[in-house]
Amino acid sequence: MSRRRKYILTALAVLLAIFLLWAFQDEARAMLLEPPEVCALCGQEPQEVPCLLDISTGEVGPLAGTTLPGKFQYIGVLGAMGGWDSDAQTGQVTLPQGEAHFLVPLFCRSCRWTIMENPASLYYLADLSDPKSPLLYPIGEEPLTILGWTITPKDTADGTTLTISPAP
Repeated sequence: MSRRRKYILTALAVLLAIFLLWAFQDEARAMLLEPPEVCALCGQEPQEVPCLLDISTGEVGPLAGTTLPGKFQYIGVLGAMGGWDSDAQTGQVTLPQGEAHFLVPLFCRSCRWTIMENPASLYYLADLSDPKSPLLYPIGEEPLTILGWTITPKDTADGTTLTISPAP
């Protein structure tokens, strides 16, 4: 191969690398940050119920719970308020509205990729039955079934309300 051809191929490779770094600068920057000792997502204890993840704080909280029979308990999960009715085995939580701000340093590289693969959102539903391989679900308009629970989102004036009930 001639020198001129090698020079042109090298220049094209450099231009392609510069373009890719520019096009994917946020993702590249996120992957270059040193991961924490304990990841906010995969460093959790296993959960047998669906969880809610706030990517701006790294907080994770269970969405389903149990109380004494005949009791209605007010619950707060990551700033989301609602309640749990033991008799009906149903809960409702309203997620506050907010901008999706991904606090990258709280997550390991694998979890960063998992979050970035999903549509930008402040909250995600998470299956942490095996925290080393967390499954994330963006909260959309359709009901989701996770770990035997059905989570049905509905947009309201106060934010998105999630209704949590046992899956049929």
